[in-house]
Amino acid sequence: GAADLIAAGRKARQEAIDRAVRDNQSLKKELSRRLVNDAASGLGALLSNSVERDGCRVVYDRVDAADMEALKNLGDRLRDRLGSGVGVLGAVIGGKVALVCVVTDDLVRGKKLSAGRIVGAIARIVGGGGGGRDHMATAGGKDPEKLSEALEATPGVVASMIGR
Repeated sequence: GAADLIAAGRKARQEAIDRAVRDNQSLKKELSRRLVNDAASGLGALLSNSVERDGCRVVYDRVDAADMEALKNLGDRLRDRLGSGVGVLGAVIGGKVALVCVVTDDLVRGKKLSAGRIVGAIARIVGGGGGGRDHMATAGGKDPEKLSEALEATPGVVASMIGR
């Protein structure tokens, strides 16, 4: 009867909603993966734009990342390709600034550099803070307008911390 038709209609609607949610989640995952791959392919250009500070290679740039996980993934890839150096990547995610800093092991040991200290200092410029391990650390901030300024400060921040 009518009750059965209504129940069947509800079930079909719920199944359509569930399917849409699943599709949406898989599209988001795919988009995130593609953004990371696109940004990773841009790392080559980034690496050729490095600056030297006291014999230490420093690279920094703004990237597109869907979330902090994707930004950390890019940081890992950058660290793998740096050889020896410091890298800082910044993104605006959900209207806030996200930063990741990576330092290669030789500089953690030899120049006493810490990704946590570096990223914390840079994050202050965007009205935030953060930290983490010596070889990789993340931070956030609430002022996206100052992201470029914060990234430009990277070489100076690194230079001020070498050997300390």
